[in-house]
Amino acid sequence: MAEYGISAGQHVAVIWDSSSPVEGLKNMVAKIQALVGPESRVSVENIDQLSHSAHAKSSFDVVLSGMVPGSMTLHSAEVLAEIARILKPGGCVLLKEPVAAQIGKSKSDMFLPLDLRQPNILSWRIRPKLKGQDEWDHLLLCSTTGL
Repeated sequence: MAEYGISAGQHVAVIWDSSSPVEGLKNMVAKIQALVGPESRVSVENIDQLSHSAHAKSSFDVVLSGMVPGSMTLHSAEVLAEIARILKPGGCVLLKEPVAAQIGKSKSDMFLPLDLRQPNILSWRIRPKLKGQDEWDHLLLCSTTGL
């Protein structure tokens, strides 16, 4: 989890969906809680209930969605808007979802959902697959202003 930029003292949201294996979710949350420490908060939210969770604006340093091993999470515009709302200024979001690529074409911002092409998101990048990971792409978004 440290490879995701999670460190002691941070508030982290883990978003899961019906495709997320229960044991994988439990293991991930336990690892994150060990990293952030007992005084910090790890919130576990179902993607379908996220907008009803009543989290205050700018509540989380890090939001992980679709990152539970084995998940097949798809992010709607509404979910992305809620993630942006609950993310603290300067916080980071790590999303994982299946991406269909055209053979022989590289991925660029033309593949980035329009909802994520906002001026208040400073930078994004498609992170290369790490050894031992599945064939998914990882999209890292970082905010430097209030979302």
